[in-house]
Amino acid sequence: MVATAIWSFNAAKGIANNDAALEAAASAGCAVLHIQEPYISTDGALRLHPQFDAFLPLGNENPKTVTYTRKSLGFHQTRAGSTIVAVSAGTLSTVNCYWLPSHKDSGTADLLGLPRLTAEVVVTGDFNSSHPSWEDSAPASLEGNTLAWWTARRGLRALVRRTSTHSRGHTLDLAFSNCEGASAAVRRDLGFKSDHWPVAVNVPHTALDRRPPPTQGPPP
Repeated sequence: MVATAIWSFNAAKGIANNDAALEAAASAGCAVLHIQEPYISTDGALRLHPQFDAFLPLGNENPKTVTYTRKSLGFHQTRAGSTIVAVSAGTLSTVNCYWLPSHKDSGTADLLGLPRLTAEVVVTGDFNSSHPSWEDSAPASLEGNTLAWWTARRGLRALVRRTSTHSRGHTLDLAFSNCEGASAAVRRDLGFKSDHWPVAVNVPHTALDRRPPPTQGPPP
């Protein structure tokens, strides 16, 4: 059985962070890399890598997320708002989110408006929200309540719990999935220079080898 690796990282708008994450993900054989707060040059260009396609939010001149997918796997973009990017291949969908650390336009509307995706889903991102579901001592914020409600309704379980993902503490970078056996680890060992640590999700099955059933046309 072939595992699928999906990494998620807030690059804090740093070019070195963005490039290091791309190189590390390529070397590790990652299928998908979710970047929040990516480096964007003054002329609007993002960092690219020969092994990955890049997908951005639609209609956003200052994107807060970019999703990189390995070219050989045939991912395509299925949904994008101002704060999220959703891609799919086979029966697997991934959703990359960034929520601003304030109640104003936090990004909850984009997630609540997300339609049903494929059978297997991995959602990651920097949510800047708190809830006892993933951090025992943290009071539930408005955004945290919304996220906990939405993931429960979609049948997604929290993979990052009771561990800090930020240099100043708290569990801000999260991962959720309904994939059987999915797990996540906070990768402090990668040594990136952001104030956030990467989250590495592992899905131990061949979701990408299974194609959804073809859509049947109208009867002749």
